[in-house]
Amino acid sequence: MKCDCCRSPVDEENACCQVCGFPLLGGDGSDMSSIIGDYRRSLLGGTVLSIEQFYYGYNGDGELEELKSEYVDIANAADLPQDEIMWFDCGYEPLELQREFELHALVRNSKYSFRANLLVKPDSVKTFSKLGVCTEDGCRVRFVVGDGTDNFYTESIPLLIKQNQ
Repeated sequence: MKCDCCRSPVDEENACCQVCGFPLLGGDGSDMSSIIGDYRRSLLGGTVLSIEQFYYGYNGDGELEELKSEYVDIANAADLPQDEIMWFDCGYEPLELQREFELHALVRNSKYSFRANLLVKPDSVKTFSKLGVCTEDGCRVRFVVGDGTDNFYTESIPLLIKQNQ
């Protein structure tokens, strides 16, 4: 059996999901869908996903160098759709397509934050790509780099963060 809210495996003997705390209500229909949606929005409403954006320029010697970087908010966790990729308006193009690179992600809420360096392999990104995110069982997400048909999925990271890491 899986939790109706976060889709984590649950033991039917428990009253609530061990991951997200959603009560194991049973039932079906639109009322259940509304209850699940409200609970998920309440649980994840203050959780924001961000990625590190880098700015480059040429120095006095004509060499390309990193000028600065900053985390840019890309999504509220409560707004992420289930079972599909949410594509962002930004594109993603690494400076060198022939090497592995890291996508630096930040998940934060009002109390805690979690940073992750997610490896993207060079054979998975051939050209200018879109950046997206998809949900996974257990209130987790994976970032997606691709063109919509040929995609690379990073390792998953948690949306429910309980301690600074």
